[in-house]
Amino acid sequence: MARMTTVALEPGDADLETLIGDIDEGIYITTDVVTDIDDNRELCSFGGEIGWRIRHGRLTEPIARPYLYTDSHRLLRSCDRIGSADESVVTGILGCGKGQPWQFIHTGQGGPPARFRNVSVGPPEGGIR
Repeated sequence: MARMTTVALEPGDADLETLIGDIDEGIYITTDVVTDIDDNRELCSFGGEIGWRIRHGRLTEPIARPYLYTDSHRLLRSCDRIGSADESVVTGILGCGKGQPWQFIHTGQGGPPARFRNVSVGPPEGGIR
């Protein structure tokens, strides 16, 4: 099975303040604790330990366990701005298993902050759009 171990968005030109400042209503996921994609690379999910509600371009109240579940193509098409290289962070996990039999490999996730429009964030059974 072909595996991509570290993939990140190419940095853009915005700082985080600009990304957030242009949002009337949204959610900023600050900590990534769950990242997954299916074997066909069609469905993906990202879960945070904590996030922040954005109202009129400002971070307001905290949100516990924000969760994004969508298809990969829709998510990537909804990205309208990407943060700068100065704001990039890459982390990783010790092992990601895919395939039959499972193949475990070290992976990296991260990159610059990015803004996605018109995606639902919330628990898998429903969310905030």
